[in-house]
Amino acid sequence: MSLKRFSVPIGMVALVLLLLLVGCTSAPSNPNGGASTGRIVIGITDAAANMESVSKIDVTIDQIQVHSASKGWVTVSSTSKTVDLLALKSQSMVVALTDVNLQPGTYQQLRLQISKVMVTDETGTTEAKLPSNELKLVGQLDVNSNSTSTVVLDVLADESLHVTGNGKYILAPVIQMETRSNATVEAGSNNSISVRGGTVKSNAKFGMDIQGNMGVGIGIPRDTALDIDAQGKIRIGLGPQGRGNGRVVIGITDAKKDLNNVTSILLTVTRVEVRDSNAGLWNTISSSVQTFDLIALSADSSIALMADVNVMAGTYDQIRLSVSDVNLTVDNQAKTAKLPSNVLRIDANLEVDQNETATAVLDFNADDSLHVTGNGKYILAPVILVETKSEVDVSVTQGQKVILVGGITTTKHAVGMNEDGEMGVDMRIGPQVILEIGVDGIISIP
Repeated sequence: MSLKRFSVPIGMVALVLLLLLVGCTSAPSNPNGGASTGRIVIGITDAAANMESVSKIDVTIDQIQVHSASKGWVTVSSTSKTVDLLALKSQSMVVALTDVNLQPGTYQQLRLQISKVMVTDETGTTEAKLPSNELKLVGQLDVNSNSTSTVVLDVLADESLHVTGNGKYILAPVIQMETRSNATVEAGSNNSISVRGGTVKSNAKFGMDIQGNMGVGIGIPRDTALDIDAQGKIRIGLGPQGRGNGRVVIGITDAKKDLNNVTSILLTVTRVEVRDSNAGLWNTISSSVQTFDLIALSADSSIALMADVNVMAGTYDQIRLSVSDVNLTVDNQAKTAKLPSNVLRIDANLEVDQNETATAVLDFNADDSLHVTGNGKYILAPVILVETKSEVDVSVTQGQKVILVGGITTTKHAVGMNEDGEMGVDMRIGPQVILEIGVDGIISIP
């Protein structure tokens, strides 16, 4: 991977926390003060590949907590510790962060408070910005008497570390978390730990978005351009704010509704991109997972905010949406709809002028988009009225609704998707066309 503005191939950095529960001992501290406890040991390591010009990543952890439904949050470490991930890599070791006794039970969350991340490269040492200093991960950790359970957190630096256009670092952690029961843990020299065996209870990859939300499937794609504004807020953009940039606002609505027994259409968008017509390059302007109810938008005639970023001034000729799911409510029953393609490529002329705002409103015509096969399966082949404007006055409400005033229309046409997933102007599947979904999941016209 090459970080933006730096040729810094970042390998995998693994931050490993090992929660070891091996019955009652008198050596560790005991935050619970009870006799019936298990032992918890939290360790850290770094399995990164060559970091080239990045020579240090110092992470300062102030507090570690675990959570259960019955006990709430339990602090297992409140001692501030700074760990150089790359120093751990060079020694190929896992070192303990804390060693305490913990009451048996099931714990569903782990929370870390990170106060500082310092990155040292060939230009010096700078502080990396975190979208949130709180890292919260959900996973099952069973603490039993006379047994050992572990939690391993691998922080993937190549997906976590970003550089803004003016050389500032952002660390939005991407973490692979694995929990085990009945594991074997051995202590080595220099406070090192090794973990073997056991039964894997959970294994999931968590990420953090620019708002600091953490969850499975969340993250900031590696090719995303990021900025840090004057208030310290992380923003998605194609360059630093100021000269040579304009604002792009993309909204979604549904102005048509004639679906009778369909009471909700939930469209989940995982990524929004625009294509620079000159360079031909795709630029990510939103990587947040967002779900929009097309029926609700139609009911209140509103435009929901999908993206609001600063980008380089210029012309963008296509908008690309990545859609993960379409879920319906039909006659009070949950249904899913099949998309011919999960990538929506929407032709548009988005003219972004310096220090001005350009907008794109995507009006999903749900009644033209939704189809039913002969055996009652649903297909959503989007038909979208696209309207783009330049030099618009835009306001966004607290409810994330977009209000547009004025502007110069640069695009106004309908685009649609056929059964093969192709999109184009005035393309669509006619309302009388019979469709079927094969055993291979392919949509066809019989």
